[in-house]
Amino acid sequence: MEIRWFILGFMIYALTAFGWFYVMKNIKLATLGVFYAISTIIFLVLVGIFYFRESLNVYEIIGIGLAIVSLVILGRFA
Repeated sequence: MEIRWFILGFMIYALTAFGWFYVMKNIKLATLGVFYAISTIIFLVLVGIFYFRESLNVYEIIGIGLAIVSLVILGRFA
C-alpha cells in the first residue's frame, strides 16, 4: 500500500524535474525566479483554503490579486 504513494510521489517529482530542465533552457533565470516564487505562494494559498479550511482577510486577497497581476505583466513583457 505504501509503495503506491512512493511511486506516485516519485513520478510527480520526476515530471517536475524534467519540466524545470525544459523551462530553464528557454526562460531567463530572473523571470523564472519570479514565476516560481509567485506560483508557489498562490499554490500554498489554495492548499490552505481548500485543504486546511483557512480563511483570507481583505489584505491577503489584495496581495494575491497583485501577485497574479504581476505574473500577467511579467509574462507579457518578459
